[in-house]
Amino acid sequence: MDAMEDYNRAIGRIVEAVWPALLQLEGRADPAGGRTVSESGTPAPAMTGRVRFAGARRGVVLLRCPAPLARRTAAAMFGIDVDAAGEPELRDAVGELVNITAGNLKPLLPAGCELSLPLVTTANPPPAGRVLAEAGITVGGERLTVTLVEDAEP
Repeated sequence: MDAMEDYNRAIGRIVEAVWPALLQLEGRADPAGGRTVSESGTPAPAMTGRVRFAGARRGVVLLRCPAPLARRTAAAMFGIDVDAAGEPELRDAVGELVNITAGNLKPLLPAGCELSLPLVTTANPPPAGRVLAEAGITVGGERLTVTLVEDAEP
């Protein structure tokens, strides 16, 4: 089994085991990856959480979450009504999800890699660098993606 398979399996395990326990939302991993899109096929408004890793290998864990799913996640995480979840709660929820995901992927990275604090934006640029793994994930009927990217060599 190669490293990419290990990363894809780890992403699948995180989604299917950790997230339901935390959020009470069922998640199903789809290793094919893919962009988060609306029903019309255009890119959906999304929030992107990032956790950088550095050490023997450098890169980033990206989690792209559609805005409606970010809102449902925040509501579940903070025990509030979906309509009461504002921008700060959405950012906190997506930041926590990417932080949990990166933390669970860390044992697969080379020894000595450190993780940054999460950063959440509404920007959705394509990953810069070599994609090590990507999984599209359907949670509560909405699709998000988790991508593990190694920095391009300088």
